[in-house]
Amino acid sequence: MLLVSLLRVAARYWRGQRPYVEDMERIVRYMRRRRERGLSAVPSSLVERMQGLGQSNPNRLVGLQMRKLRRTVEYVYRYVPFYYEAMDAQGVKPTDIRSLADVHKLPITRREQLAENPEAFISRYPGLVATTTAQTGGTTGKPLQVYLTTEELHYYAAGEALTGLMMGWLGPAEIFQTHFTVDEAIESIVLTRAAHKAGTLVLTFGTTGTLDDHVESIFRERHIPGKKPKVSWLMASPSHLWALTRQAEEMGVDFRDSGLQRITTGGAMVSEDLKQRVMETWGISLIR
Repeated sequence: MLLVSLLRVAARYWRGQRPYVEDMERIVRYMRRRRERGLSAVPSSLVERMQGLGQSNPNRLVGLQMRKLRRTVEYVYRYVPFYYEAMDAQGVKPTDIRSLADVHKLPITRREQLAENPEAFISRYPGLVATTTAQTGGTTGKPLQVYLTTEELHYYAAGEALTGLMMGWLGPAEIFQTHFTVDEAIESIVLTRAAHKAGTLVLTFGTTGTLDDHVESIFRERHIPGKKPKVSWLMASPSHLWALTRQAEEMGVDFRDSGLQRITTGGAMVSEDLKQRVMETWGISLIR
């Protein structure tokens, strides 16, 4: 069944279709079990069998891009009010999009339009039911609110879990500490669910507690069966990451004593100064 799921996921990706969530989650469970046994997420023999599936010549790639573009334009024109009105206003119909060069005919979606009327971007496709709202941090302007179905949420989380297990920053041995609000910020909602699917322990601070508490948690040595002794992945907004770093310095910690292997941020612009600061102190490249 695993190989069937792998092939089906690869085939749907290649056709420009979203893979079935149940196939993705079956693969996640398989990878998680291997990581629990101290093995790589995917055996080398399976990697060899899957190699070459995504290789293609440029002409086939252009054909795939065109099919996906045409399918997307037809879908949003029929089911999404904003794009129906915007395309009609410019006198553009889906049949006008005959090649990739025709993309310039399509209206540009601007951030302000999504911020002012998010409901107009919800698909009216029969059977789709929004169950989750999420938003950006709003640090660069009015927060953007999006609506997700349960299947979409599981799809994005499963995709992140697959990537994390493959790359080694998610798994049963890892500890993830997040300082985003888990019930609102879209990054935290998706990544927290992905971590749970991968068996990762999630420490959700949000904005509660003091900076001392946050720093202490990063450097604290834990004795949890099957887990690493210290937090291995930290996620915080740029401003909170600045504050955490300054506080750690004031507390006199030795940054080499942390168990961090990955630091990620989001919700605002990330300056080169912050990237350099993180590298100089934590010794890790900051991931946006």
